Amino acid sequence: MATPSMYALTWFRKQVEAADADLLREMITTFAGTLMSAGAEVAQAIGLGKR
Repeated sequence: MATPSMYALTWFRKQVEAADADLLREMITTFAGTLMSAGAEVAQAIGLGKR
């Protein structure tokens, strides 16, 4: 049985396959920036770097 998340994954996969390199590069850059920002927030919340 297919679930809605499976349909979303299939749709997303087709979009990525059809996208050009600039779009993929921008998506990865945005994802990496968001991940790094979240990491910085966690480090600040736990007091990492305050030595």
